[in-house]
This record gives sequence, C-alpha cells and structure tokens, in this order.
Amino acid sequence: MASVHKITDARCTGDTAPWLPDALRQLEAIRQLRPGWDSRGAAPPNAATVTSAAGLAKALAAAADIARPHIHPTPSGGVQFEWEAGPRYFEIELLDGATAKYYFEDRDARDEAEGTFRGLDWLSAVAGYVRRVGSAS
Repeated sequence: MASVHKITDARCTGDTAPWLPDALRQLEAIRQLRPGWDSRGAAPPNAATVTSAAGLAKALAAAADIARPHIHPTPSGGVQFEWEAGPRYFEIELLDGATAKYYFEDRDARDEAEGTFRGLDWLSAVAGYVRRVGSAS
C-alpha cells in the first residue's frame, strides 16, 4: 500500500513566509473534512484540490511580500483563499486540481475583475492581485 503524506510533512525553509506552516496545517484539516461538514450537506474538497491549494500556498509563501491569506473550504467542494485590506479585496477559489475562479475589487479605484484560470500557469497573476490588495506587514 502506498504511503500517504500529509500536507504538513513538507519542510518549510527560511525562504518562506512565516504564515506557511499554519496555512499547511489548516489545509490538512480541510483535507480531513467529511461529507456534510457544514451541516448542509456540503461536499469536502477532493485530494487534488487540496494538494493544488497547498502548492499555491507554498508558491505564494516563497514571495516574501505576500500577506497571509484567509483559507477555508467552500460548500461546493473547493478551497478559497482571500485577502482584504481597506477598499481592496481578492479571492481565488480552487475548484479542482487545475481550475480556479477569482474576483478582485478595489472600491476606491472602482476597479473590478473576475474570471477563471485553467491550467497551472496562473501563479504570477494571482500574486499580482494579492500584491494590489496589500503586502505583508
């Protein structure tokens, strides 16, 4: 039988943001959710979605200026990351291992964007939106 590695088994180096270990523990807890976790019959995120979310967290943590995200499961079986600072807000929901939808808003600038990322080449776009919300303090 193949060995199952927890998300938290990954080693964090001094080159990553200090919030990464907590984020990985949170994602491991999300991985353990059972059907109906929200008392309304919500599906838990599948393993590929949680693994993709851990990869996103690790990639973002490698950039020292990325603020800690709020991470939570969604009732539709996804994993959502959110950042908010004053009038600016960004969220990305990983729907599966390679698809995510996002929403950005800057109320002061009256700027809004939303869409879908497919494939795994969207990290720089995500980091750009997060930086627009605000850097780590």
